[in-house]
Amino acid sequence: MLRIIGYARESTQRQALFGYNLEGQKEAIARYCKYSFDKEEYTLEILSDAKSGRNIKRESLNIIFDKVRNKEVDIIVFHDLNRLGRDIIDLINMINFFREHEVKVISIMEQFNLNTAIGRRFFYMTAVSSQCESEDISERTIRGIRAGFEAGKYVYGLIPYGFIRNKDKVLLVDKESTKAQEIKEIFELVSYGHHSHVEIAAMVNAKYNTKYWTEMNIAAAMKHHIYYGRLIYRDLDIRDFCEAIISEELFNEANKTRTFRYIYSQRKFMFSRLVRCKNCNKIMRNESAYSQTGKLYKYYFCTKCRMRIREDEILKKLEGEILAIVREYKRSCSKAYLNKKKELSETKSKLDTAIKMSDTDMVDPSSFKRLIKRLTIKIDKCQKYLDSFDNESINIHDENSYDYIREAIIQYIKYIKIKKIEKKISFEIDASINLGQPK
Repeated sequence: MLRIIGYARESTQRQALFGYNLEGQKEAIARYCKYSFDKEEYTLEILSDAKSGRNIKRESLNIIFDKVRNKEVDIIVFHDLNRLGRDIIDLINMINFFREHEVKVISIMEQFNLNTAIGRRFFYMTAVSSQCESEDISERTIRGIRAGFEAGKYVYGLIPYGFIRNKDKVLLVDKESTKAQEIKEIFELVSYGHHSHVEIAAMVNAKYNTKYWTEMNIAAAMKHHIYYGRLIYRDLDIRDFCEAIISEELFNEANKTRTFRYIYSQRKFMFSRLVRCKNCNKIMRNESAYSQTGKLYKYYFCTKCRMRIREDEILKKLEGEILAIVREYKRSCSKAYLNKKKELSETKSKLDTAIKMSDTDMVDPSSFKRLIKRLTIKIDKCQKYLDSFDNESINIHDENSYDYIREAIIQYIKYIKIKKIEKKISFEIDASINLGQPK
């Protein structure tokens, strides 16, 4: 029994230009199989995607690949080559993949035979034509969008929060609601630098009785040049495109403050971007809060599992490992230590050679005894220096040494995984440390 899989795909542009749709493609595939394989028994399964042909990461297409690898398919049928893909490299790779697994490929419209040289030539010509058509569509779309923007019309993308679009597709500030005022207040609060995005979102939502603002939405709004009337699209840059909600100076100041706060927030956390949740493997977010007495507490928070752990708890658990890391980093950064270590190694080598030579009858033993004594004294001095260097006290809780300790941690710790034990305030901490092998 033949095992046949049909594949259908739609894209909005193709559907608009040629009137294709998924149901029409599925009917054509079923009808083709009915009349082409009427003398044989077969099973037909039709899969479909609603994604661009330039994107090979399609759910149903991946299912077909898996079935081909597992030898569950004999024939693949699709309406035309464009349905399979539009990129010539992807098409060639897919067809070669099907041929390697001895799966027959049928295009209802083109009817090429990949078992002959002429059929393969026709396939390559069709694939090139398909890619050219895709690129032409993209270029026409981009030209249309550029022409619309140059004419002062907002023709592409979602309407930014705080604006409305009239019948002529011109952006206007929404003066009937408080949205524009919310935008202005958010930029002002960010520029002050006293509050995090989470705190600003809570303040604005409470003041204007809305639930729109989140940390992510504020971060997205901060990137919109349209709020001071400037439109940027690819290489197109139009100033005074529409009425501004804020000034360009406020926009720049807010983003400058935001960047500074981000850099500072990453620096002040000792394990920033190294702490992962063991349950979901997500990087835990840096958070901080002040107690009523003004003491700063630093946390790492998993947004998925809602788990939180204080930095000092991790530091306490890994204190011995971190001390070893800092000592190793200190050694690697000290030229004097490295030179003394090299000198010790060379002196030991000379001492071994002198001892071997003194045991032979070819040299004067007394002269070699003096040499061995000098080398032994030199080795003792080098060893004492190295021991004193290693025994220097290191306080990992000293704020003045924070940057140095942070650098050592970045160099030697790959990740720290945290897992909460039941409902108790107790954690299982697992760190991947490569001592002597910096990342």
